[in-house]
Amino acid sequence: MKKTHSIFLWLIFSLLAIPSTKALDTDCVKIRLHMHGVYLIRVIATPRENICSEQHARMGWINMAKGNLIEDFYVKKGTRIQILAETGVGEKSIFDQPLNVPYSIDCGKTTSNASCDHFPL
Repeated sequence: MKKTHSIFLWLIFSLLAIPSTKALDTDCVKIRLHMHGVYLIRVIATPRENICSEQHARMGWINMAKGNLIEDFYVKKGTRIQILAETGVGEKSIFDQPLNVPYSIDCGKTTSNASCDHFPL
């Protein structure tokens, strides 16, 4: 009984350790998104099929956050990344470009303005 239990636990942990094959695709690049400030944002990857991170692909949008958050996700090279900030009277585009290499995107908001800086990882 103890040996069967050990084999069962080994099998479970082995399966949990296997990463998504889609995220390991060599055509995918890592995007690190750092958001800070008190506002809502929405991140869109176009086309949606280019999202390599399984949990993000199911949602159709990457993340919506308020406050501080760092999130990594993967997209295929050349995917257009668009970041929209909620302004109180609608959404404003604060980042919009295709990415071909791993990038860090740092978005912040002052009381009157939201903006993003980006640089290669």
